Amino acid sequence: MINIDLMKEKLIFYSRVNEKTGCREWIGGKTSGKYGYVRWPNNGYQERAHRVAYKLYKGDIPEDLVVRHLCHNTVCINPDHLEIGTYADNNRDSMEANRYPLGSNRKNSLLKESDIPIIRKLLNLGVSLNSIGRKFGVSHRPIKNILIGRSWRHVV
Repeated sequence: MINIDLMKEKLIFYSRVNEKTGCREWIGGKTSGKYGYVRWPNNGYQERAHRVAYKLYKGDIPEDLVVRHLCHNTVCINPDHLEIGTYADNNRDSMEANRYPLGSNRKNSLLKESDIPIIRKLLNLGVSLNSIGRKFGVSHRPIKNILIGRSWRHVV
């Protein structure tokens, strides 16, 4: 059995309040994605600190939902800043807070923003996806995603 009060004390101990934002920021261990994590004492299971805080202060998290940071601070464990929502809600939050890398800011992007108007012009001229892909050093798939509006929509 997990001692809930002990876990709440652990969350408080391994966090500090940011006076400017009101966030309770996790200063304990962090994942490579910059989220705090906690090890449950009875089984050593590791879980993100904001999820633990949500469970302890607000209740269960339905399996198909995520815990969103309303403050957009990934290390915040303040229950007042946490809300459950869908993956789509969470992605929309990231986009609105400019935390979601787009275009050439994505780590594996082979294309640049300056390539997209040229690619669109070639597509409008009827040049094949494969030909355009070869010209830009990519497969036909990213070219098709540009064509159907799945990617690079941020480039006008």
